[in-house]
Amino acid sequence: MSVGLDALILLYEKVFAPPTGVHWTA
Repeated sequence: MSVGLDALILLYEKVFAPPTGVHWTA
């Protein structure tokens, strides 16, 4: 489960990378 979450977060950070410089930290 943790691996899936990590992969999702990484994908989100790469795909949904806002120009403002906001990163998803959970």
